[in-house]
Amino acid sequence: VLIKLAKLLQQAYGAAGAKLIRNTLVGPDAAAGMSGNIVNAFFGFCDIRNFTDLTEVLQNDVMKVVNSVAGHVHRAVTASEGFPNKNIGDAFLLVWKPA
Repeated sequence: VLIKLAKLLQQAYGAAGAKLIRNTLVGPDAAAGMSGNIVNAFFGFCDIRNFTDLTEVLQNDVMKVVNSVAGHVHRAVTASEGFPNKNIGDAFLLVWKPA
């Protein structure tokens, strides 16, 4: 059960969130009042155009389209050394850390 929960948290919060959760639970900053870390990164945001119209036309099948688009977006981002951080419905938050 804990492994499933850890995997869900990692999917929901991405790589940066997983590191923050791990450090909060077991790291030296586990005490209240922990300090944050500055992370330099490039963020990208994209969404599926006319998603409301698409939902009305496709109804229950709209998730097939969203999952297909998500697959393309995730592959393109990881191929360019980025990280798909979060999907919310028809929107995607993407992150690239400079080398």
